[in-house]
Amino acid sequence: MDENLLTDAGFYAAVGSKIRMARKQKNIDQETFAKFIQLSRTSVINIEKGRQRPSIFQIWVMAHHLQIPITDLIPPLDLQVRIDSWTEIVERNNLIADPDEKKALMGFITATRIGK
Repeated sequence: MDENLLTDAGFYAAVGSKIRMARKQKNIDQETFAKFIQLSRTSVINIEKGRQRPSIFQIWVMAHHLQIPITDLIPPLDLQVRIDSWTEIVERNNLIADPDEKKALMGFITATRIGK
């Protein structure tokens, strides 16, 4: 596999980060979200951390309940920016005030494992 592409573990970590950020933007807590999508809160936690791999149907259900296109939860194929550039931008700029959102974004960036 080309080292500029996501690994499957990185892919699911990125999907989980996108789900978490979308859920938080909608102000939906994990417990409520879990009930919407008929999973346990533990499953939501594991999906958001990339430890549990949701099926495409489950991702579709999540997108439906978040009222966003499913493509918003899938990382792009053309990731060309390196981790060091993105992490520097996120760390230097105070564009993201919420520490949880900043941590989620940093998790997404590092999960993509784009090489130098």
